[in-house]
Amino acid sequence: MIVNGITVVISGSNENYGGMSIAWCTKISSEHLIISIPSHAKCTERLIEDEQFSLSVLSNKQVDIAKMFGGSAQKEELTKKAGVVTAGKSGIPVIAACAASYYCKVISCESVEKQIVVTARIQDMQESPELEALVYKKEDFFS
Repeated sequence: MIVNGITVVISGSNENYGGMSIAWCTKISSEHLIISIPSHAKCTERLIEDEQFSLSVLSNKQVDIAKMFGGSAQKEELTKKAGVVTAGKSGIPVIAACAASYYCKVISCESVEKQIVVTARIQDMQESPELEALVYKKEDFFS
């Protein structure tokens, strides 16, 4: 089994954004990472157009937030939950109280079947080493 953390990718601005939970993120160097995002997701088109995004590594206490950003009703749910998303200093929002957050600039996008594989440069990051990252476990999301 390959163990993956759960992250939330957000694209757009602090005033108008979209987000999605993913479990496919790999840091490939101190300055670069790769994510895989669904080609049909609302947030994907905006991410490709803006060529930037934030990536929030959820803490092990944020399973509900991972669920909130999953599926097809991402943005509608977010507007109902105060305090989940916070304004980011780069103009892209991040998840509040997450284990780590990264601000990224897109280098390339490659279509692979129903996914888009994005290679990005990390522009800035904030880590909270005292928080343990949320690890994907199928039983947390599918019964």
